Amino acid sequence: MIDWSADRAGVDRALAEACDRAATRFPPKLFDAVQYSLVGGGKRFRGLLLLSSYRAAGGRADASKLAAAVEMLSTYLKLRPNDAAARELRDRIAAQETK
Repeated sequence: MIDWSADRAGVDRALAEACDRAATRFPPKLFDAVQYSLVGGGKRFRGLLLLSSYRAAGGRADASKLAAAVEMLSTYLKLRPNDAAARELRDRIAAQETK
C-alpha cells in the first residue's frame, strides 16, 4: 500500500499558504467560506494523482503548489456548477479523461 501522507501534507500546506496570502483580498465572511472550502479537508485525490504522474514522468522538484492549484480548480468547479464557463471547462476535462 502506498503512503500518501507526506504528499497530502504538502498539498494541504500549499493550500493553507494560498489562503493565508489571499486573506486580505476578501471580506472576512467570504474569506472564511473560501478557507473552509479549500482547507476544510478532503481526499486531495486530484492533487495526489498529479504528484504521482509528475514523479512517474521523472519530476523531482516539489510540485505541491501545482497540486494545490489543481485542488483549487476542482473545488471551484464543484462550487460553481451552474456557471457556464465552469460547466464548459468541466466538460472539457471529462472529455479528456475518457480519451
